[in-house]
Amino acid sequence: MTFFLLGSEAVILLDNEQKVYQKMRERLDEVDLDCKVDLLMSTDVTSVRLSTKPIHFTRSQSGWFFRTNRTDRVGRFDADVYDAHGISVVTRKRREHLSDEDIRKNREIGRAV
Repeated sequence: MTFFLLGSEAVILLDNEQKVYQKMRERLDEVDLDCKVDLLMSTDVTSVRLSTKPIHFTRSQSGWFFRTNRTDRVGRFDADVYDAHGISVVTRKRREHLSDEDIRKNREIGRAV
C-alpha cells in the first residue's frame, strides 16, 4: 500500500499488488467550508521559489596553507565537495484581495513573529 497526501484535502490509497487506487476526500460541512474560505481570503497569497539563474559552483577547499580539493566519504564512496554560490530565495506576496483591515492585521502578526 502506498499513501499520497494531497495537502489537507485528500488522500490517495494505492494498492500496488492489485493495481487499483482510491481517492478519499475530507467532507466539509458548509460552516467549515465558510471558515476556510474566510481564512484564505483574509491572508496574503505567498509564493516562495529558489532563484537559480545566478548560481555557480566552486570546488570546496580544505587546509590552511596547502589548499587541496575537499573530498568526503559517503558510505563506501569518495565524493567531491562543491560550494554553491548565488542562490537566493524569492518571496512574493499578493494582497489585492485584502481589505485595509486585513492588511493591518497581517502586518501586526508578522511583527509579533
